[in-house]
Amino acid sequence: MVTNEILSAVLSQFPGSSLVRRSKQTFIAVPMGENEDGVMEYAKVAVSALLSKPTKTNPAFDFEAAKAEYEAYAAEQAAKAAKPKAEKKKSGADPEKVAAMNARKEAALAWLIENPGEHTATEVKNAIDPDNTVTIMQIGSDLKSLMNDGQIVCEKKEGKNYWHFGA
Repeated sequence: MVTNEILSAVLSQFPGSSLVRRSKQTFIAVPMGENEDGVMEYAKVAVSALLSKPTKTNPAFDFEAAKAEYEAYAAEQAAKAAKPKAEKKKSGADPEKVAAMNARKEAALAWLIENPGEHTATEVKNAIDPDNTVTIMQIGSDLKSLMNDGQIVCEKKEGKNYWHFGA
């Protein structure tokens, strides 16, 4: 069967279908029916010959290889569809991380109360985290949170933050 015979067969099989051209592509538009808004929807049927001889950039079409590739794809899609859907990610923060942050904040506040004076975030970190398990950025965020809660005070001197307890 040649391309023109395929086109004729499709056009005669589906009443209302027609050859159309859009964006420099010619294809058959087959009416599928109206959607819920009353607008006619169409299916696109493109008919073209596949490469029978290889070119510099594309191999020749291999029917058996293409059929096997589709079967592998279909099996993969079926397996994917059969998998149970992953539980929706819970909204909100991870309870373990929140607990760790609260513990750091309590430790930082307690240390600042026990050690009067102005201290940098690095000093606070070294004092409450001798095992070096958290980053200075986490401690800085914790101190800022304590400041926003009104529990500690921050004073900026020469571009550096100094934290202390009390007014």
